[in-house]
Amino acid sequence: LPNPCYFLDVAASVSDSVPPVATLTFTTADEGGICVQVVDERSFSVSFVAADDVVLRAVKDGVDIPISEEV
Repeated sequence: LPNPCYFLDVAASVSDSVPPVATLTFTTADEGGICVQVVDERSFSVSFVAADDVVLRAVKDGVDIPISEEV
């Protein structure tokens, strides 16, 4: 995240298609206020239930992003 004033939200959804597609949707937004301009690393977790042949997809703020499918 660009600075500590940003928050990160992540949600997962799984489609009914064949093969199923699990979409991880990351949303970031500036909460406002005065912040030091430093890189801010944050941990997160998300879980979902899907078939073994699920295709992973990630979207950050409406833009598709590459995702590693290593589990």
